[in-house]
Amino acid sequence: MHDIDAENTPLVKSAISQTGSSTSAGQKRLLLVKCFTAVISCYLVYGVCHESITRQLYDGERFSFTLWLITVQTLTNMSVASIIVQLSRPGEVDKTPLKYYFVSALFFCGAIFGSNQALQYLSYPSQVVGKACKPIPVLILSGLVGRKSYNYVKYLCVLTLVLGITMFLYHPTDETVQKQGVGHGLLIFSLICDGLCGGMQEKVRSKFSPNENDMMLWTNFCSFLILIPFCFLSGDFFGGNAFIPKHPEILPRILAFCLCSVAGQYFIFLTIKNFGPLTVSIITTCRKFFSVLFSVFIFGNVLTVQQWVGAIIVFSGLVVDIYFGEH
Repeated sequence: MHDIDAENTPLVKSAISQTGSSTSAGQKRLLLVKCFTAVISCYLVYGVCHESITRQLYDGERFSFTLWLITVQTLTNMSVASIIVQLSRPGEVDKTPLKYYFVSALFFCGAIFGSNQALQYLSYPSQVVGKACKPIPVLILSGLVGRKSYNYVKYLCVLTLVLGITMFLYHPTDETVQKQGVGHGLLIFSLICDGLCGGMQEKVRSKFSPNENDMMLWTNFCSFLILIPFCFLSGDFFGGNAFIPKHPEILPRILAFCLCSVAGQYFIFLTIKNFGPLTVSIITTCRKFFSVLFSVFIFGNVLTVQQWVGAIIVFSGLVVDIYFGEH
């Protein structure tokens, strides 16, 4: 396999072109690699922690209070970000109007709700395909809402990556799925919310240039305000709080889950600040692709022909910009 010059990949080039910083291109490349590696690593561990919390049986009981877990995660993110802001820039105030963060958080919560609810009506393969398409609404709505423009190569590369990742992750199933129309509607709703959230983040980034810690603090603050009433109304608040004293062995897993979320979110907002939400959506979409691909080499798993074709298409999306990005 031919080596790919990392400096010429679309992720690096588009990210560098989106920054107005005086920092050298070499430093920007290094920062992007750092953010990419950190986000991938944090959320791989985050996924393992989440699975250990929700799938493990505790004296025959299963932890099923997802809304409680998300609310606690949001509260932890907000608390840590608040401490960092106070220690790093005491007395300074983010000039971004709170309404922008609230709208962004509203779309973020809508995306989570839509994707989680869709799983009740759709098979896992359908949900995987939906998640793989996330960069498309972010790409489109970042332009409409955030007034961000991209060249045709960027559109081509994003579409190529989405196609390749979809082929790589999709596995047909014979499972009968009921009420697919509702599921597809929820999935579309989730994708639109993802795109609108990305567009609002692009608007905040370009108009107010907030610090990544401020973005993390106020986005999670607004998310917490939105989530806590639903946590009470759903009964998750009482169920989650009752579950912990009965099964205290779950606490270290919840702590690890929240710490991974804090670290992952820090690097996500650092990436948004320096490279934009589209770069974040590409990184997070590629996460599952790379996790499966790494397992092939580490554990010797076998790829199907469809997966090999998908992998080739993904890497082709990177190669396209190397040869045609300057034309």
